[in-house]
Amino acid sequence: MWYGLGLVVDDGGMTFWHSGTLEGSTSIVVRDGEVGLTWAALINCRLEPNNDLWDLMLYAARQVRSSNYFCRH
Repeated sequence: MWYGLGLVVDDGGMTFWHSGTLEGSTSIVVRDGEVGLTWAALINCRLEPNNDLWDLMLYAARQVRSSNYFCRH
């Protein structure tokens, strides 16, 4: 895992993300190579640590990926 150009990069470059908080908000944007989705989330409260948002959204992304509603190209 390494950090560069504002992104945390993992899985040999297949997964990368950036997350952060400001007073009253938490955000994250992820390209998840394991799940095969790119997603973003913004909520209007500050989570400490902001990994709580990561865990929630990763669970949701995996549910979408395993459903019949996932768009395959």
